[in-house]
Amino acid sequence: MGVRLHKKHGVNPTMSQCFFCGKDKDVLLIGSKTQKWKKAGLCESDGRMKTRIGVIDMDPCNECTDYMKQGIILISVKNEDVNSKNPYRTGGWVVIKEDALDNSLTDPEMLRQIKKARFCFVPDNAWDYWELPRGNSVDRNKIGE
Repeated sequence: MGVRLHKKHGVNPTMSQCFFCGKDKDVLLIGSKTQKWKKAGLCESDGRMKTRIGVIDMDPCNECTDYMKQGIILISVKNEDVNSKNPYRTGGWVVIKEDALDNSLTDPEMLRQIKKARFCFVPDNAWDYWELPRGNSVDRNKIGE
């Protein structure tokens, strides 16, 4: 099976984003001749792929994979969205060592699940209570603690 080419646009490069950090992750080369891509909302009306198509999977980018090896990624979200699979993010993003999480959570099952997933959405009220920083930067001090 080969790569399908668009009659006019050939192989259409597009970018997907990392679910965790939102940065560009993969370059996809997709011939968007088929209706499947249009139905999925990934093509413009003329058949060209959109320049960015957003998150298409939960595989972390290389940078987030490295962070997950060092600790747990915490992402701040709206309080009411915390149980959603893709909640509204409110700008907080840090990496902390597992030890810091061990000292902050008392529910062993929740702790086990977070350690397995290597990330956790944190509602804004807990984020602010823990005085975690806002903005899309890794708190390197938290990694080293």
